[in-house]
Amino acid sequence: MQANGTVIGYVELHSNGQRMLAFLLWGVLALMVCMAASMAVGHVVSQRMHRSIVSPLEALGRVARAAHRERAMGQRVPRAEIAELDELGEHFNALLDELEARQLHLQQENLALEHKAYHDGLTGVFNRVCFELRLLAALRQCAPTGERLALLFLDLNHFKAVNDSHGHAAGDQLLQAVAERVQRQVRDGDLVARLGGDEFVVLLRAPHSRESAQRVAWEIQAAVQLPLPMGSGVVVHPSVSIGVAMFPEDGRTMEALMANADSAMYASKMQGRSARAQR
Repeated sequence: MQANGTVIGYVELHSNGQRMLAFLLWGVLALMVCMAASMAVGHVVSQRMHRSIVSPLEALGRVARAAHRERAMGQRVPRAEIAELDELGEHFNALLDELEARQLHLQQENLALEHKAYHDGLTGVFNRVCFELRLLAALRQCAPTGERLALLFLDLNHFKAVNDSHGHAAGDQLLQAVAERVQRQVRDGDLVARLGGDEFVVLLRAPHSRESAQRVAWEIQAAVQLPLPMGSGVVVHPSVSIGVAMFPEDGRTMEALMANADSAMYASKMQGRSARAQR
């Protein structure tokens, strides 16, 4: 310090650098601790929000997508911690329960309608519509490969007499018994159908020869002609005439095979009548 150009005193300042450095370090450390605590608290809050809000919403979206895109009605939304989200999930699950019940009901109705569309209502075997579709499909499949098919045309003998003598209920019972007996004589891959009235057809896949198809026809005749008790002491002795047509020898179209099998059946029926007349 100076007064009138003369130095009259000095002021000297001294500082401790270590204390200043320690002060700064403690400040930085406190700041880091605060940041770490904030991050930890933020992570915990974030996890809790994810578990309580995001996860339930993701589960709801996942179940909704499965029901919408895949028609998978079996999945359900899990319980949630938040009451509002839990209630939403319960309502959504209740809706899925109702949709699943309706879907099952529709599937059952569709199966029943499909069965009714392709099966004979009286005997339970396939009907004419299904038979023609299956035969056309088999012909398309076998034409390029040369695989053989056998078509058996069946006609009950004296069916009208059973109806006239014992009533239509007895005739229905006879048709049901014949259908069951015919089915027992064929393989699982073969097809039995009722064309209408007392006419049946059997489609044999890949028979070894005409003789093997004819052997199946004989086995069917033997099974059909077993005595059939009708109740009230009445016993019917049914019989059936069968014609056999082979693919491709007897025809390459459905119409040709049906016509040839029908002609062979009629010839068999005439032979049977001739034999009975000679006796």
